[in-house]
Amino acid sequence: MAKIRVTSPTRIDLAGGTLDLWPLYTFLNGAVTVNMAVNIFTYVEIEELPGPQIILDLKNIGFKKTFANAKQLFDFKNEKTHFIRPHIRFWKPETGLKITIDSESPVGGGLGGSSSITAGLSKAFSELYGKNLQDIELVRLSHNLEAEILRTPTGTQDYVPALRGGLNILRYEMDNLHLETRYFPNDILQKKGFLVYTGKPHNSGLNNWEVLKKAIQGHRSTLKCLNQLGLISNRVKDACIDEDWDSLEDLFDEEYKWRTSLTPAFTSPQIKKIKKMVGNRGAVKICGAGGGGCVLIWSEKKQEVLEKCRKHGFKVFDIKVVDNGCQIQKS
Repeated sequence: MAKIRVTSPTRIDLAGGTLDLWPLYTFLNGAVTVNMAVNIFTYVEIEELPGPQIILDLKNIGFKKTFANAKQLFDFKNEKTHFIRPHIRFWKPETGLKITIDSESPVGGGLGGSSSITAGLSKAFSELYGKNLQDIELVRLSHNLEAEILRTPTGTQDYVPALRGGLNILRYEMDNLHLETRYFPNDILQKKGFLVYTGKPHNSGLNNWEVLKKAIQGHRSTLKCLNQLGLISNRVKDACIDEDWDSLEDLFDEEYKWRTSLTPAFTSPQIKKIKKMVGNRGAVKICGAGGGGCVLIWSEKKQEVLEKCRKHGFKVFDIKVVDNGCQIQKS
């Protein structure tokens, strides 16, 4: 009986979030998303059992239950098991399983935590059953499984940092998704960047769905905002390639302006409070689909702004870039 444990990073998206949704990037004749893997991890462990039992220990949501077999799991109508059922249905295990999941990311944190878990599950099952899936295949599989779970359109950017680590530049072109992973210097991040949790979870699926519907309906202001976000993401990509880290503050400010113009759902009273608190001492980059979750603060006066955030009761993460994706332990 084999056991596989997978540790995966989450991510901070630097630019191009939402543009990874099909068919939004086709409206822009292609788009770029830039993100980086950070040291806030998710954990997946799958252990084969001799009988047909399915044991779920979902520590991240405080749920544990033993099912006599897979059929009993599918018959159990509880939203807390929705996340697992598509994986069991796809992989069709011939033995019992114990599946343990945990996460360091706040629930609804905007760091791609659920996608990191999904990528970890895809990687763990593929290792368990000897499937030599390439990163792009794991991205597509995880994307489709999570779309079934969430019942909303999903992007693909969040699975890449979980699988590859580092700084990721994703080019969404008509013929394919092109992945490029680069190095992001931690000394720059330690000097300028930190993460703040607003205390309010977000709902990425619903926020992005509203944008997608308006874009498909030809809503002019929505398409204008998406086009501007596309231009900014290309400039962020160029800044990262050229190692022009000083330009990111202005680019994050521009990104904030156009992202919050897409829909009011992308901001929140907590995000507005943080934005006001930071003022002209730095930039606020909304993580994920916003409306809550985390924000990245980029500032030359990092320590001063960081202490102010703590003073106002916000949870602060002093994060690092992780150069490796999924780490696998077998026994």
